Amino acid sequence: MFRTPRPTRIIRIVDEAEKVKTFYLQDAKVARSSKAGQFVLVWVPFPANKLGEKKIDLDAHDFELLDQIPMSISFTDPANESFGITVKETGETTSELHKYPVGQDLGIIGPLGHSFSYKADTCILVGGGMGVAPLRFLASELAARKRKLIGIMGFRTKREMLFVEEMRKMFDELIVTTDDGSYGEKGFVTSYFEKYLGEHRNQGLGRGPGIVVCSCGPELMLKKVLNLCEQFKLRAEVSLERYIHCGIGICGFCSINGYRVCRDGPVFPSARLRKIKDLGLFRKNSSGKKENI
Repeated sequence: MFRTPRPTRIIRIVDEAEKVKTFYLQDAKVARSSKAGQFVLVWVPFPANKLGEKKIDLDAHDFELLDQIPMSISFTDPANESFGITVKETGETTSELHKYPVGQDLGIIGPLGHSFSYKADTCILVGGGMGVAPLRFLASELAARKRKLIGIMGFRTKREMLFVEEMRKMFDELIVTTDDGSYGEKGFVTSYFEKYLGEHRNQGLGRGPGIVVCSCGPELMLKKVLNLCEQFKLRAEVSLERYIHCGIGICGFCSINGYRVCRDGPVFPSARLRKIKDLGLFRKNSSGKKENI
């Protein structure tokens, strides 16, 4: 059944990186009940250039003309009943959202989907690009639970880095890579993940349930991360990105090998990932057509 989005006010906006902003929104339900890895459907009302300086208060019927996008939750503050979504300007809807001011209402449905499990004493977080945003939320949750945290975060360039200094305070060890060498280690994040596993393979990696690798980022990166986890016998939990339209498992746009990312994911454990033959190969576009990744 379709769920009506509820009005949610923008209370703060932070420029994070090149074409990337975090929108902090007021919503007690998301702030109090969401877990890292879950997402919200964000409904963006009206072209921003028609708003002018007037802030529009939305009622339920106003949402009939809106466009929607799924966004991972990158921050929660239950005490202040707020949460954050970190948005890169990549298309028409995100470009409109980037024009919105503090005080404007959006619409949201959520939280939706399955989260990371939090079930490990040592957690290795591997992120790439915008995939670092939900790992920021995960890192804060795990740090509060006193888990040992190892982070390997990769970006194309220094200009695109997200939350590095904030996360450095949470992690026991943090490695940052950039493809062009403009910050940290030069090279792909998966290369340094493989290097880390090779250097620490005799220190108990992979033995028992006490270690888990949590990853989010471009799918080709995730496929490599999963292959390395299989090689080193490590348990993995991976967040997949697919075109999500309805968010409730009906439309099938986000389906992959029998799984619906919006309902069965977006976070999948190793046991399920092994069954997803299209991982890193194919996805469906906004018209429902299968295409190469």
